Amino acid sequence: MSALLAWARARQRELMTATCRITRTAGEALDEGTGQLITNVDEVYEGACRVLPVSLRGRNTADVADRSVSTTTYTVGIPVDEASVQIGDIVQVLTCADDPALAETRMRVRQVERGTHVTVRRLVCEEAS
Repeated sequence: MSALLAWARARQRELMTATCRITRTAGEALDEGTGQLITNVDEVYEGACRVLPVSLRGRNTADVADRSVSTTTYTVGIPVDEASVQIGDIVQVLTCADDPALAETRMRVRQVERGTHVTVRRLVCEEAS
């Protein structure tokens, strides 16, 4: 089984044609010079990924403070050995040769899928616009 799983993971990795950076808020610090709070972030992962929209049904719209906010749900796949991703982390698409309009998209992780015999670490993410 381990040889088959390794083969399937390698095939999934070939489909990861975009690059993403995943960060996590690591607290805030006061900038003594400006008096402003600076948010510190830790890099959790940077590397290959695959980004797929869930569907048009994954888009929701809500009115927030007299403004219409639309959210889109995506599934982001990263190598399965990247297990340190947590709910609330931020995914930023750095490059995507297949869809250049996806570059610079930022989304928040809403769910991290785990299980036996997984071939890719799937992250359910939400982008607000």
